[in-house]
Amino acid sequence: MRCRKLYLQNNSRGTGLSLGAGFQCDYMGVTLARCASPPAASGQQQETGVRLIMPNNKTGPRVCLVIILLLAAVLLSPLSALAAEARGVIVKYKPGRVPLSALPSAGAPGRQLARLGVVPVPKGPSESVDSLLSRFQRDERVEYVEPDYARRALAVYPNDSLFGQQWALARLKLPQAWEATLGSREMVVAVVDSGVDAGHEDLAGRLLPGYDFVNDDAFPEDGVGHGTFVAGIIGALTDNGIGMAGVAWEVTLLPVQVLDSNGYGYDSDIAAGIIFAADQGARVINLSLGGAEYSQTLAEAVAYAEGKGVVVVAAAGNDGGPVIYPAAIPEVVAVGAIQQDGSVWVKSNRGAGLDVVAPGIGVHGLRLGGGTALGSGTSYAAGYVSGITALLRSRETWLAPEQVRQRLQTGTTDVGAAGWDEISGHGEVDAWKVLSYHGEMAGREDVNGDGLVDLYDLVRVAGIYGRRPGEPGYESSLDLDGDGEITLGDLRLVAEWYGTR
Repeated sequence: MRCRKLYLQNNSRGTGLSLGAGFQCDYMGVTLARCASPPAASGQQQETGVRLIMPNNKTGPRVCLVIILLLAAVLLSPLSALAAEARGVIVKYKPGRVPLSALPSAGAPGRQLARLGVVPVPKGPSESVDSLLSRFQRDERVEYVEPDYARRALAVYPNDSLFGQQWALARLKLPQAWEATLGSREMVVAVVDSGVDAGHEDLAGRLLPGYDFVNDDAFPEDGVGHGTFVAGIIGALTDNGIGMAGVAWEVTLLPVQVLDSNGYGYDSDIAAGIIFAADQGARVINLSLGGAEYSQTLAEAVAYAEGKGVVVVAAAGNDGGPVIYPAAIPEVVAVGAIQQDGSVWVKSNRGAGLDVVAPGIGVHGLRLGGGTALGSGTSYAAGYVSGITALLRSRETWLAPEQVRQRLQTGTTDVGAAGWDEISGHGEVDAWKVLSYHGEMAGREDVNGDGLVDLYDLVRVAGIYGRRPGEPGYESSLDLDGDGEITLGDLRLVAEWYGTR
């Protein structure tokens, strides 16, 4: 906030006589209020806005300034706290109006953000975020400017390393889902987080070369353990006799570091990480991070990723309030957390924008440096949903991001009231339902009448035509589309033959 002294003039008679003095206070380019002592003579004052008239021409301005500052302290304290967490601003110039001085620097975030036409501008040692906002808001070349807010990892970090039963896998019906698919090594899931422990024994051979947007280098090393934990949930090596089982056995993970060793990161780095992941071929992006403030830059980065066919999954938040950003962006799958008994965690964020809930309290993940640990938070619930999304996209590669979101929303079990509700969204994700049900093939495609459209229906089709397991040509008879694999794509052909779309 900036305050300045006013000298009011009598302009009605062209005398230029001083009529009084006062103060005007502005915040983010907007005048909050003006106050002034009464004029010494009659006349029309050339001022507009809110005025607080003080009784004494000598002491009035000082009293007035104290009142405005107190008022601003009450009204703007939350805004000031948020601005204090920002390291600068993000500026988007109008097409064709970008000045040469604003061209992206050599830093990786600037290069990635250039795809959105936005430029991160850090504040100098003597500058404030407010002054930067005010400066760029006055620039007619600027389309929008917003603070480069800090966001944080969304999890509770335990100190103990525990081994035991992974209750979440059974609750998600993953053992049944694994009968249909274990994933695909061609399916890339980006963990946009604090980095990943590349030396962990349960991630050996699973990681692609990534990038660190915090330190602007090619070494996304995890300094806090959050990204490693999430990566383990999504795709830890499975059926290898050690550690824990991941959701998607055969996927490839892309580590992208946007959070520092304290678990905090800024919108410009997060947006750059999203763009980088999309450009590197990720089909799923996991964002187990967030903050309360909306960011147009993050929204545009998500839109960029979706335009490349990427599904973005994010944690809903851990304070019991409204769904945070980026999870609250409409194109993002927002995930809340449930406990082992199936109840929604009391601190799981809720309300408009919540899509689904998944296990997130007391769940297993990989520990930084080796082994496993237990952790809690919507961060980890998002990891499970990202893993299930990878399984679905591995098998039904033709699905668009919007179709994937619909499958996740319909492949659920109600937790509370039937249908969508503010506490649990569309309900608890059921991996078997997500992988089994195909919205375009409901009805006659449920050949065996079990209420699900899955590969068992294809087996039933084979049986109708006299084919039996173990007989020569049995498997090739199920590969109706001739792609060398038996998937729901083959059952889709059956649906088309029967005239159902």
